Amino acid sequence: MSSPKLSRRQMLKGLSFAATGAMLAACQPQVVEKQVEVEKVVTAVVKQTVVVEGATRVVEKSVEKVVTATPPPKAIAKVYIYTNTGGGMLQFHQEGSQPDKLKLLTEYIKQQVGIEPVGIVAPAGTAATEKLNLLLASGQQQLDTFQTGDWAQYKTAIMPVNELLDQYGPNIKKGALWPKQVWDGLKDSEGSIYGWPRGGGLINTEPFWVRKDLLDKVGLPIPKTLDEVEKAMEAIRKVNPNAKICLAAVQSQVRRGLLGGFTEFGDSRWLDSDKKIKPAELQPGFVDYLAKVADWVKKGWIFEEWIDNGGKPVEQLRSGNMAMYTGWYSSITLGWPQLKDAGKDQKWEMALGMKGPKGFLQSYFIRNDAHVLTRKAKNPDAVVKLVDWVYKDVENLLTITYGIKDTDWGWKWLDKAKGLMTLNANGGYYGEFIPAWGTGLQAQFIPQDPEQQWHNEWIQKWYFVYDNGKVPFDYGVNYDPIALRDAIPGIGDINRLTSEEIVKFALGKRPLSEYPAFLDQLNKAGLPKWIDAYTKQYNMYKGK
Repeated sequence: MSSPKLSRRQMLKGLSFAATGAMLAACQPQVVEKQVEVEKVVTAVVKQTVVVEGATRVVEKSVEKVVTATPPPKAIAKVYIYTNTGGGMLQFHQEGSQPDKLKLLTEYIKQQVGIEPVGIVAPAGTAATEKLNLLLASGQQQLDTFQTGDWAQYKTAIMPVNELLDQYGPNIKKGALWPKQVWDGLKDSEGSIYGWPRGGGLINTEPFWVRKDLLDKVGLPIPKTLDEVEKAMEAIRKVNPNAKICLAAVQSQVRRGLLGGFTEFGDSRWLDSDKKIKPAELQPGFVDYLAKVADWVKKGWIFEEWIDNGGKPVEQLRSGNMAMYTGWYSSITLGWPQLKDAGKDQKWEMALGMKGPKGFLQSYFIRNDAHVLTRKAKNPDAVVKLVDWVYKDVENLLTITYGIKDTDWGWKWLDKAKGLMTLNANGGYYGEFIPAWGTGLQAQFIPQDPEQQWHNEWIQKWYFVYDNGKVPFDYGVNYDPIALRDAIPGIGDINRLTSEEIVKFALGKRPLSEYPAFLDQLNKAGLPKWIDAYTKQYNMYKGK
């Protein structure tokens, strides 16, 4: 397939999150051995003709000399990478990199690390998971590492990397690229680490956003409470009757943005007075949260299509009627800059630490995404060595993501001290070899592009800040999802009911007087087993 022609700005947009996978299969990289010239002393017996008293005879003598011997070359280890990380620009080039550029970078990495990367391009959308499943099911296809949204789902098939990191990953472990909370999210109850970070752990992703220009127009400060939000909306709608609050289409994002203001524990499991772990829907105050959203819907303050807008409020931004927003942060940090001149009058700011009756609105998010390593890998050290090289210097990260520095197909610094960089015009390598990605790594550089710069600056400053929201009650407890699935036969029905019915209450399509009946539906679907299974694992983690 021919490569679409992209501008530098379009090419710089390849900095997102990606798909997850299934079970891992065996991978069999070869042993790494460098070719080294050695010197050795060789003793040779030579014959020499001499003349002794007029007679000629042949004598033998030993001669020692130093010679240089070159052993036969050894095979370089190959690391097979399923590139579903979301880094680079493969989302714009599903056909993969240009062969000549791929070869140049391959040779460069072989010289730098003594390892040969082999990239396997993930297709777009759900096909990425389908292809990964086929690769992992194959007993012949070699595969070393890929990115998953939940390492615990594959615990029986992936390898703990504690000792590998100690021996081969000093650069992965050191420094402040990833806070302790992220590494904690990669550990099981015994302290074994499964992979290296992708961007998960405890993260700050759903702040409340407001239009500062509209607040200035009505003479009000940035709100600090829900009461002030409502007063601001009333005032703003007097100057713009169409002004609205945009809620993310993904229910979990809205809950993480608002639920903490109505419940003690926010969007989190919690420990009830009977010493059992319960879901957030059973918290006192959860119905108050639903009532508030339903009231905003009734007043016309919420975009009517909020549950169907795909979590991409660019259209609402472009309309000029979006006055406030709660949901995934990048809808603003990436969405607003896309408006260019059309959005120049909009001034978006976070309402930091906003509170409701029960405290902070925002709940922080635990996510277990990681880059993982197959348990059957014969030489996993080669994978960790390659990743460690990426972590060693931000230039290595940029090279394996975008190509060789200062070439017409790679990248270059604009201001190294500030971390400002840009891509060179021609391109040709699109990211097949990326074995590590995510916010901690991305925070080391800022693409010089108006549609990307603010986003990276936001990540650097806010992504791992934990003092403006609620930490989940059972943070640090790594539940075993396989054991939970086996112990809760009706978990699929519970999840489906929760997803379908909660939004009906929030939209006002089901009266809140029926909430007890909804809880009865959950009980019939198996909620008591859900409670028992989570409580059992929680108590095991706590040593009870």
